Amino acid sequence: MKIGVLTLIRLLAAFALLAQPNGAIEGRVVSKVDGSGIAGATVTVGPRTLTTDSGGAFHVDGLAPGQFVIGAKMEGYFPAQVPAGIGGTAAATVTIALTPHAFLAGKVMGADGRPTPRASVEVTQAVRRTGTTTYYWTATTGEDGRYRVGPLQPGSYRILAHAPSEQAVIDTYFPSASTAEDAQTVVVRGGEQLGGLDIRMLSVPRHSVAGTAFDDHGAPAEATVALSPCTPGTKPHATARTAPDGTFQFPGVPEGEWCLAVEVLQSGIKLKGGTTAIVHADVSDLAIHLAAPFTYQATVEPREMALGLPSNSTLPMPRWARHTAMNEPETMQLFTLQPFMPAATTSISSEPRPHIISTRSASASRMCSARRRCSRPEARRFA
Repeated sequence: MKIGVLTLIRLLAAFALLAQPNGAIEGRVVSKVDGSGIAGATVTVGPRTLTTDSGGAFHVDGLAPGQFVIGAKMEGYFPAQVPAGIGGTAAATVTIALTPHAFLAGKVMGADGRPTPRASVEVTQAVRRTGTTTYYWTATTGEDGRYRVGPLQPGSYRILAHAPSEQAVIDTYFPSASTAEDAQTVVVRGGEQLGGLDIRMLSVPRHSVAGTAFDDHGAPAEATVALSPCTPGTKPHATARTAPDGTFQFPGVPEGEWCLAVEVLQSGIKLKGGTTAIVHADVSDLAIHLAAPFTYQATVEPREMALGLPSNSTLPMPRWARHTAMNEPETMQLFTLQPFMPAATTSISSEPRPHIISTRSASASRMCSARRRCSRPEARRFA
C-alpha cells in the first residue's frame, strides 16, 4: 500500500500534536478572611506568570505531567503557595488563599497625657511550640505621638513603648504596664486595622549613677562603661567613656536594678569588669576593678576525701578541663582552665557527676592576670 506525501504529512502533524504537553491547571486566588476572589493577583506556575481575572480566576495549559508549586501574590496580602499535580488530560484545580495585611496603630503619651514624639514602639509575637522564638516589628512615633505597625499576620501581640532617654519615664507596655506579665495582649485577625491602642508611659524617679574604673594594677582606667537592665539579653540603656581619672557618670537613671560592664584594651590585653547597682537614690561611690583572663589551676577532690572518709573510687577528669597539668595520685585531680575571667562564683557541670569550682574574685584577681604568673589560689570546692 502506498501512502501519499500529503497523507504522510498529516499523520506526522497528528503525532506531533499528540506528543505536545496538554496538561492544565485552573483555580482561584481568594481572600483568606471572606473567600472573595482577588482580581489582578500575580500567579506563577514554574517559569510562567499570569494574572487573575475580575473574579480571581486563572487558567494555564500546555503543561507536562508532573508536580508543580503554584504561587500567588498581591499587594496588601501575604504571598502563598500550594502544590498541584498533573497526571493526565484533566485539569488540576487549586484554590490559593491569601491573608490580608493587618496593622496596629495608636498613640504614645507621657505620664502627663501629652504626646511623646520620637518614642520607639516594639511589637512582639511569641511563636508557639518554638521555645523563646519571637518576631519583632518596630516603629517610631511622630511629633503627634502616633505610631502604626505592620504588616502583621493574625496572632497575639504585645506592644512596648521606649521613650527617649531624656524623659523621666520607663519602658511601658500597652496600655500602661511595667512588665510583660501585666501587659494586655492584642489579638489580631487577618486584615484588621486596629486603632486606639494608646500607651500611657509610667513615670519613675531618676537618679545619678557614678563611679570609678580601675585597671588590674589599681590605676584609673580610661574605658567604656555600659549601663544595662540586669535582665539577660537586653540592650544597653546608655554608654559612657571614663575621664582620664577613671571616673564616669550616668545622669537620669530610673530607679531599679542596673548592671554596669566596663571594658578596655591595654597593651593588646582586654580587661573587663562589672558590678550591679540598686538605684533608689544617687549612687556616687561605685568602684569597678578590671582584670584580664588568667590561667587558673585548682584541685578537685571527692567529698569522702575532704571529710576524711575512705574512698575506693577515683574522680574522673572533667571533660571541660582541656588543659591538664598533671594527674595527682588516685583521688585528686589537678587541672588548668585558660582563659578564665574573675567571677564571684563559677559553676561548671559535667558527667558523670557535677563539679563546682568557686573562686574568690578579689583574691584571684589580685594574684592572677595575663600580666602576672598565677599562683594556686585557695579556691577548693568538693566534687
